[in-house]
Amino acid sequence: IPDRALAVTALGVCFAHWQLVSLFRNWWGGQSFGPRLMSDLVPWFFLLAVLAIVALRGAEEAGEFRWTALKRFGVVAIAAISIFINWRGASSIEAQRGAGIWNWRYPSFLAGIIPHPHASTSDDRDGKPVE
Repeated sequence: IPDRALAVTALGVCFAHWQLVSLFRNWWGGQSFGPRLMSDLVPWFFLLAVLAIVALRGAEEAGEFRWTALKRFGVVAIAAISIFINWRGASSIEAQRGAGIWNWRYPSFLAGIIPHPHASTSDDRDGKPVE
């Protein structure tokens, strides 16, 4: 890592901010789509990403790191998932309305793409009535 002190500072700021947000009664940010209370950390995450890229390039030039197909696929897959989720949150009325927090049977970013679990009288998985 080219500047360890800067990286440690950025990680410390991220950790301290996370802990402060966790102290709020409304720590999850309410019924909304997106980070809301954690969006102040975007510049710090960007800084950490830049430091990581510089460190990877240095390790690659020194022969200590090598990109493999699996590593490339992992980076592309994570980036694609991130872009898809954030695109849905920014462009879809259904996603913005949401289905409520903690509802992984109908997550907000898939609202309007998959059928709502309460739209029918039976659960698709086991045929039992939905409560």
